[in-house]
Amino acid sequence: MSSKIHAILTIDIGLTNCKVSLFDLAGRLLGQVGSRYPTINPKPNWSEQRPGDWWKTIKKCNRALAAQPAWASVDILAISLTAHMHGMVAVDQERKPLTNCWTLFDRRAEQDVHDLNIELGERTAYRITGGRLEAYTPAAKIYWLRRNQPELFARTACFLSPKDYLRQMLGGEQVTDPVDAAGTLLYDLRRQCWSNILLEAVGVDARRLPEVRPASMVAGKLGVQAARQLNLKSGIPLLTGAGDDVEALGAGVIRPGQVLEHIGTTGTLIACTDRYVDDEQQAVEIYPHVVPGLYLVGGATNAAGRSLDWLRRVIDSDRKNADLLISGNSGQDEFPSPVFLPFILGERGLLWDGQATGMFLGLRENQSKAELARAVYEGVAFSLREILEAVRGMGLEVDQLVSGSSPKNEAWSRLRANIYGMAIHYPSQTDLTGLGAAMLALLGLGVYPDFASVARTCGSPGSRIDPDPLQAERYNYQWERYLTALRLGKQIFPLFYRSNTALQD
Repeated sequence: MSSKIHAILTIDIGLTNCKVSLFDLAGRLLGQVGSRYPTINPKPNWSEQRPGDWWKTIKKCNRALAAQPAWASVDILAISLTAHMHGMVAVDQERKPLTNCWTLFDRRAEQDVHDLNIELGERTAYRITGGRLEAYTPAAKIYWLRRNQPELFARTACFLSPKDYLRQMLGGEQVTDPVDAAGTLLYDLRRQCWSNILLEAVGVDARRLPEVRPASMVAGKLGVQAARQLNLKSGIPLLTGAGDDVEALGAGVIRPGQVLEHIGTTGTLIACTDRYVDDEQQAVEIYPHVVPGLYLVGGATNAAGRSLDWLRRVIDSDRKNADLLISGNSGQDEFPSPVFLPFILGERGLLWDGQATGMFLGLRENQSKAELARAVYEGVAFSLREILEAVRGMGLEVDQLVSGSSPKNEAWSRLRANIYGMAIHYPSQTDLTGLGAAMLALLGLGVYPDFASVARTCGSPGSRIDPDPLQAERYNYQWERYLTALRLGKQIFPLFYRSNTALQD
């Protein structure tokens, strides 16, 4: 009789690093290893990752994980995948990559997508997909490839998201899930199929896109060659998996009224709802939840973690010391903190402006490094509050905010709670994206009968950070200053963007 622990292996390809993790059947983390890989910028506005770097990093992480004590005691029942969304890899008939992965931050298609939107009509793509047809979307990238590299486009047999490319590399099928399908801006969200209208406009046949399947469905088995390189047995089931919005499942955000906040490289705030909503302003994005019948409504700010990393770099400080700068004085100065607009990578969110730039407004000579640091943290939080206010403005219920970020920095957590004006709940598990992917495998294998059951067993409450009423009121004043700065910024973003582009050229 085997004494080994049944486990799920998850692989998460993020925008900056890979994580390989082991979870038991109750969702407990048994072991995890992460490692970074580079993003390359061959030209201005191009952002790429090499799939070969993903594979090297996965093998490196898996070797390190296999060296941990937990590895010898587990029997891996399935491998579940997740990855950053809106990336695209073109592959040929032999499943070999013809391109690097063009990431979320790739904006080479700006002019092309402008032309495409004129051809389609202003609201056509949003009405069909629930999202805006922007340069970062795979739809725009495919369109760019067809117009600018027609020979490469003709050789492409399939366009894959990062996690779907990874699955085929492991020996699985060329399929995708509704979350990543929606992220392409080629998917009809209400009809739950590829949109003929958008496919025709982009000029791509549905046969060159993966079949859309439920995220919890098995989609092949680990091949012999990949198993050998990962030191695993071949034949392990591979799940369809989902884009990194699967974090909502891991966080237990599976009922209307709950909101998920995540601050990683980008920042995300999405509300769970059981009804399709149509935003006339096309400001918020609408995605399918991995739970059938539910939607996620909200948006993302491009440079949440990136802004904090930028701050640490320019003040020559590590994460711990930079975080300490906001834990002392809480903003009760003679003059308020400067306002920081955190758009150093352009912006999605509600702004939808690739020409947006980062800005400080309201600087005074007697303001310290700590006040500048606090302004950056506040600017990131305000950009997420803007999304929260938009969700509320659409009439969606908001009664609980759950964070997928780390609760370790209490000052940063409390600052966000004060700016949002509501408590932040942290689950006990910290890797909610990996947990969500593992939960999909547990459903696909039949370990749990439904989403409610797996969420009830695998989810557990952790800590809670409540807002301070006085600080929350102060931040309502600072919020108005942020909105004023944002209005001013919109008028001058194009000037600074053109200047930066001219310098790069």
